Amino acid sequence: MVKPSMKSKRMIPSLGKRQSENKVNTDDTNIANIFSLQAHVFFDDAFIEKEDAEDAEEHPKINHYVETFIKMVKKAAEELLGENYTDDYVKKLTPYGSRLEWTLPCNNKLHVHLNDTNKIRYKKRWSQVMYMSYILKYQYKQPHLKISAENIYILALDGDVKFEPEAVLSLMRRLKKSKKIGAACGRIHPMGTGIQFKYK
Repeated sequence: MVKPSMKSKRMIPSLGKRQSENKVNTDDTNIANIFSLQAHVFFDDAFIEKEDAEDAEEHPKINHYVETFIKMVKKAAEELLGENYTDDYVKKLTPYGSRLEWTLPCNNKLHVHLNDTNKIRYKKRWSQVMYMSYILKYQYKQPHLKISAENIYILALDGDVKFEPEAVLSLMRRLKKSKKIGAACGRIHPMGTGIQFKYK
């Protein structure tokens, strides 16, 4: 799990803000810029174990990584949206632990999945299996979502990757040009200075 950074957390509300602007200014020439956004963040080992098993089952306590993430989502959204942002999210118990859900502007959704190591296998590869399974087997088949599979795009990133909203829109436009394109892989360039930068 990568510790969340403020830059990476700004991307979700930034995309939502860009989407809102596109909907207001749209015409026949830029209709490809209109989209619905869902963001899913997965935390492995997200809870602090309690001595009382029954209490832990009903009210699991999140660890400090998750607490930090929640604070940073609030801070990033307030900086971008100001008074239009309300710090309301829903917490739901799930078979794998818990899920936090935010409703952002333009009805975009932010889902934070909190994995309990007592209920589900963990570490990076299992998280990858989980998010693909969740989106393709569960989310896509919801009755209220009448979306063609051809119009669903999954962008998978580590938490420390920096990008601009326009980069996502550019990628979507490229994918829409041909139905033969099933996946795209981008280059990751290291940032920073010093020994760690050279090592990357």
